[in-house]
This record gives sequence, structure tokens and C-alpha cells, in this order.
Amino acid sequence: MNSLKRIFLWLILWVSLVGLACSASGAGTDNARYAPAGDGTEYPQEPEEVVSAFLAAQQEDPKQMERYLSTTALAQLPPEGAVEMLHCQDVVMGYLISSASVSQNPPGAIVEVNLTTGQAELGRAFVLLRQNGVWVIDEILALP
Repeated sequence: MNSLKRIFLWLILWVSLVGLACSASGAGTDNARYAPAGDGTEYPQEPEEVVSAFLAAQQEDPKQMERYLSTTALAQLPPEGAVEMLHCQDVVMGYLISSASVSQNPPGAIVEVNLTTGQAELGRAFVLLRQNGVWVIDEILALP
């Protein structure tokens, strides 16, 4: 049962990453969002996409995780970097977004995620807000 669950989580991760790659291929559109740093690369438009990109960056280039953080989160960033915000001892091998709620006024979102590591499954709540016209992660909370 546990191996079936792990395969399912890997499948969800793979589908999410393929979805992000496909959405990035429309880079020539007028409504493309750009990273808060202004580096000209496409930026996710929905809170769930920001969380997915943040978690994907942990695997690809952990330094890129910072581009999805609010100015408050960046100011409070631990010396170990954004990876430390996950409060996780192991590398995240997969994840499943279990719920998301978005408020437009005032703009805010909470995305709950189940992370799979080599040792355990961990619940995290990503608290997002809109800053400079894009969704950014302000805080990551451990769920019981």
C-alpha cells in the first residue's frame, strides 16, 4: 500500500511539473507574469502554481526558491536559505496539494500540501499574499 501511495505521489508530481513546463511554453503572451525580481522569466499566476514552482525549485536549484518569497519572508530567511522554511530534515521527493483557499479582498491564499520525504509524510500550509501584482509565499507552517 505504501509503495502504491508513493507511486501515486510521484505521478502527481510529474503531472504538475509537466503542466508547469507546458504553461511556460506560452512565453509570448501579453498577460505573462514576471518574477518579482524583474528578471524577465515567466512567473506562475495562481497560488497553487507558485507553491508547485517553489517545491520544484528545491529539486532543481534551491537558490531559485527565493524568487517565490515575499519581501518579509526574504528579510527573515534563515542562513541555510529557503529550503529551511519547509521545516523538513530530508529532501522532498514528492508532494500533493490537498486544498487551497483564495481570498481576493484582501488578497491572500492558503495552500495545504502533503510532502513526501524518504522518512515521512509531512503536512505544510503555505500562506501567500499578493505583492507587486503576483502571488508570493509569506510563510510556511507545519500542520499536525
